Formats: sequence, structure tokens, C-alpha cells
Amino acid sequence: MEIKGNNIVITVSVDEFERYMKRKPKNQGEFDEWVSYVEEDLASDDVIWQNLFESASYTMRKGV
Repeated sequence: MEIKGNNIVITVSVDEFERYMKRKPKNQGEFDEWVSYVEEDLASDDVIWQNLFESASYTMRKGV
């Protein structure tokens, strides 16, 4: 049996903008620009993917 991969969809909300920018976005354009930087970072080596996979593996092994 072949095991297929899965897609992960990440939704970025205004709450994240406010949490990290410490203020509300000025407008939709500013928010969209910020999200585009988040998207760029996800595609780069700036995200330590190993931490995500190790965390998931740890949680699965301990049966949570």
C-alpha cells in the first residue's frame, strides 16, 4: 500500500498581525504585505522544519 503525503494549510489572521506587530493593520494592503512576508519565510530556510516534525513525533510517541 502506498502512503500519500498531505497538504497543510495555514490561515493567517489579523490576530497574528496584532500579536507580532503590536498594533492593528492600517488597511488590507498592509496586512496582505505582511502575510506575503510570512509566506516567503515559510518557503525559506528561516523556518526550522525539523522542530515541527520532532514536536509532532514526540507528541505521537507519548500517546497524547
